Amino acid sequence: MLTIFTPAKAQTTQTQFLQKDSWIQKALMPTARSNLGIAAVYGKIYAIGGLAVKVNDAGFINSSLCLDVNEEYDPATDNWTTKKPMPTARYDFAIAAYAGKIYCIGGLIGVSWLEATNVNEVYDPATNTWTTKAPLPLPGGEMQAHVIDNKIYLINATRTYVYDPATDNWTVKTLSSYVSFASVAFDGKIYVFGINGTNNAPFTEIYDPVTDSWNSGTAAPTHTGFGGAAATSGTIAPKQIVTFGLTTRIYDPINDKWTTAASMPSLLAQFGTVMVNDILYAIGGLNTTSYVVGIVPSDNRPVYEPVGLNQQYTPPGYGTVPPAVSVISPENNQTYNTTIVTLNFGINRDPAQVSQISYTIDQNNTSTINGNLTLTDLSSGNHTLTVTTTDTNGNKGTSQTINFTIIQPAPTPTETANNPNTNQVDTYWIAIAAVALVVAAILAAVLLTRRHKTSPK
Repeated sequence: MLTIFTPAKAQTTQTQFLQKDSWIQKALMPTARSNLGIAAVYGKIYAIGGLAVKVNDAGFINSSLCLDVNEEYDPATDNWTTKKPMPTARYDFAIAAYAGKIYCIGGLIGVSWLEATNVNEVYDPATNTWTTKAPLPLPGGEMQAHVIDNKIYLINATRTYVYDPATDNWTVKTLSSYVSFASVAFDGKIYVFGINGTNNAPFTEIYDPVTDSWNSGTAAPTHTGFGGAAATSGTIAPKQIVTFGLTTRIYDPINDKWTTAASMPSLLAQFGTVMVNDILYAIGGLNTTSYVVGIVPSDNRPVYEPVGLNQQYTPPGYGTVPPAVSVISPENNQTYNTTIVTLNFGINRDPAQVSQISYTIDQNNTSTINGNLTLTDLSSGNHTLTVTTTDTNGNKGTSQTINFTIIQPAPTPTETANNPNTNQVDTYWIAIAAVALVVAAILAAVLLTRRHKTSPK
């Protein structure tokens, strides 16, 4: 929910012109790398760590070069900024954004699984600082992390952990066995897309944190090939999961079905992925057109070079979801002993994505507004109120109808003293009383005079 804002009525947003189910290239990441961590906080993307080495199917060609670099990308300006580096250089670590901070957990610091770390370092973009938290129970790499119900879930080929940021404690959960996977959180569950270790057959597994159990879904027609996955929120694009790498596919978790989508312009492996405002970003990676799991070239082994590519994907249905409006004040079914009430509401859109806002009171009085305001001179009785907004894609959303009651309070002594009409009445009666006193005094004087004259001498 966004705090209300002044809409950009005359501004045309970039997203209006994005073609659905399509890719475009954005500003290159300054440091070319693969196996990096990507996370978004408050609309900005952070590319952290990774590898800056050439690779073939036999392993690293040049010496392992773990990176600590931390670079911030602003989608609004298409610009990159260098930030404070991560304390422990590493790659293939788990990364998750929670409560405005970025958690970087575990990862590899050398050329093999034996060279793993269990560090848990947290980056705060607001202060550009790093802090250290409770380490992972065991060192590990090639992990992915997702936030569900204020906890961070970590999964890899052999382990499932849960980290509680509030208590800084770890818990071990039910294991699952898979290799070469992409995963994503969707509606309180974690979806894992990968291949099994026996015949490289693709699979879909679903982890339910409530029951701590795994279930199977329909497997993708083909494996993504060291690709990625991300889910739309349903705010601007319909809810769906996008998997991409060698191929791009859309998974519908509700109906357990797959459809094919537009392929990436540059086929990559080991890149970072993140979704911002229902727009997907695939950043960095190894540039290859033949990086396929289970296939070892017999001659002239290809070399995979790290890149700084920044590819943006607009999913199907983007820009078709109406904005959601929530009225915070006045509260529904609330009685107010005042004729002045604050109108306070929120819209799930960025300011530049809103073209108009209006409110309607008592079903027949509509006014265009720029944001929060104060309703004055409300009459006693029952009232209804709705807030309506239109986004820059022409979608209209209306809040629920708010019912509230106004009761004008009885005048207080202070209010009576300050009331000019009351003062006029008081002055009138004071004058009458003064006249009466004068008349009474004159009559008393006359009576005393008469008595004096008629009294015997």
